[in-house]
Amino acid sequence: MIKVDGLLSNGDVHKYVLQSDWKEDEDLAALVGCRFQDGSWGQTVVGEKLQTCFGKGFKRQLRFLDLTDARDFLDPAFCRKAKSAKTDHLQHCSANPVKV
Repeated sequence: MIKVDGLLSNGDVHKYVLQSDWKEDEDLAALVGCRFQDGSWGQTVVGEKLQTCFGKGFKRQLRFLDLTDARDFLDPAFCRKAKSAKTDHLQHCSANPVKV
């Protein structure tokens, strides 16, 4: 088990727990490290939202997604490759990527 918690630079508290068995992860925690359709990655959990981050050079774009939006916004290519991960969130992947 890995516990992550702390204070972000903007003062927000973030925390999540990753279990040794991925099937035991809480839903938002299971999406940390997942790739999304805009090329961002699940970074941490802030309150009841998943924080995603996309960076290019020195610019970073942060997005905060609730569980339903995060599931719908997963990169379909990632979904096909992540069969060893917790699969209940993978069934929610969109068949067609969303353009952003």
